[in-house]
Amino acid sequence: MARVLGQIVAVVLLAGPALAQVGTGPVPAHATTRSYGDGWTCDLGFQLTDGACVKLTLPANAYATGRSYGPGWSCLRGYAPSDTACIAITLPENAHLDRSGTRWRCDKEFTSKNGVCALER
Repeated sequence: MARVLGQIVAVVLLAGPALAQVGTGPVPAHATTRSYGDGWTCDLGFQLTDGACVKLTLPANAYATGRSYGPGWSCLRGYAPSDTACIAITLPENAHLDRSGTRWRCDKEFTSKNGVCALER
């Protein structure tokens, strides 16, 4: 019985953050009624704060994610996030962005040494 009760408590605690992302009550400005279930969600570019949809301030080189947690934005490819900005990634000579778009790798035949891409020998 105690094990089942513990599992129920764990499910409720894990569901809490998900439930907090959906607004309840009257639909405020810049929100849309959910197409399934009850409640509403903030429109893209707005974030749920104290029961209202507040416009996000996007830094340069960022886009709105539509998430109601975190900053609500991500950086474009080639930029890395800091607390309030997207910083351009500086590529050393003979390097390219990796798949993530936030890190670099040396081109073929080059190897990374002290932040530069040196020709392999």
